[in-house]
Amino acid sequence: MRRLKRKTRDGVFAYRKGEGLRWGVDYRDPATKKRKRKTGFASKELALRWKDREERALLGLLEKKEEVEPVLFKEAAGRYLEHRFAAGKSERSYHHLQVPAKRGSHPGFWTKEFGDHPIGSLTTEQLEDALRNRARRQGWAPATCNRALAQISALFTYARRRRWIKEHPVERGQIPRSPEDNARTRWLRLHEIEAILEQCPPWLEATVRFAVATGMRLGEVCSLNRAGYQVDDMGRAYVVTERTKNGERLIWPLEGWPKKHIEKRVAESRFPGDYLFPGPEGGNAQTSVRRTLPGVITAAGLRYGRKHTDGVTFHSFRHSMASLALNHGVPESTVQRMGNWKTRAMVQRYAHLADEELRKAAAKLADLVDVRNTKRPVQNKKKAGKTGSD
Repeated sequence: MRRLKRKTRDGVFAYRKGEGLRWGVDYRDPATKKRKRKTGFASKELALRWKDREERALLGLLEKKEEVEPVLFKEAAGRYLEHRFAAGKSERSYHHLQVPAKRGSHPGFWTKEFGDHPIGSLTTEQLEDALRNRARRQGWAPATCNRALAQISALFTYARRRRWIKEHPVERGQIPRSPEDNARTRWLRLHEIEAILEQCPPWLEATVRFAVATGMRLGEVCSLNRAGYQVDDMGRAYVVTERTKNGERLIWPLEGWPKKHIEKRVAESRFPGDYLFPGPEGGNAQTSVRRTLPGVITAAGLRYGRKHTDGVTFHSFRHSMASLALNHGVPESTVQRMGNWKTRAMVQRYAHLADEELRKAAAKLADLVDVRNTKRPVQNKKKAGKTGSD
């Protein structure tokens, strides 16, 4: 541990651990008067907070036997979800904590595992083992594991504020996050998109074409219905969906082919709940797309699935929208709004795909350094000739 040479306050100091910066606390035990040290805090605020609580506990200012309200996990999760939904959050953001609201509905992963356990009795080891086993059985990607971990951590934070638990078993990275490979952005070129469209049945062709044009996810496209079709006072058409990954409303302006297709579907529909991109039997197309798309992609001469480095999935159409837009000069800020991304950093994952300007610049530099195309100044040759004759 390499302690940094900087001023400390209330015994808090910083030190290097590997390439990172961590924080520690030097304090004196009021009972024994011995000096002690606690290290491993991620920030100065956490170190100060721990020092304050520790000293107050040792001085007897905190109750030694603080009673915690016995609350079952499913009860805590239910009250937490009510709180989040009242704040306008989407149910899809908390599906791992979902508590069955009616008979026949399925609980989320965490509720199924620990629903009847008192929330204050759960340990870090129990939660980590449950997450690891579930990920292995279901073949979860690292991103799915991290979302499940984030949801359970938020629940325990809420439970601690309500004094249902004494210790937070997930905070400060006690269960490490899985490393995510966000650099994998398989996108499709125009000829690959056309090859896929040629193999699609008519109902799937419309869904794929709209997904490439808008960058919407599978659930977002399949959830669009006639009630989400809107026209403003100036006659401009939009589609609106609430079923997004981040829980925010997505409003997409309709132009060109998508506008004509959706206007035709709206004219043919009878009820507000009729889907704009239905499946082969007229219902929600999400399951049908998942069943049909692998064969279509294989028939187009491509490989399907994330297990392949160059594998194509429905999400590849979203990547394709971003890369095509950037390649054709659409600003990153506009692409961010098109894809409904929260931060610009998420759009910059696709920036390296917009390589047309880089290619033009590379071509110019290649011509400058190409010896065969370099023309020597003629004046130097003439001067050299004159000098030789003299």
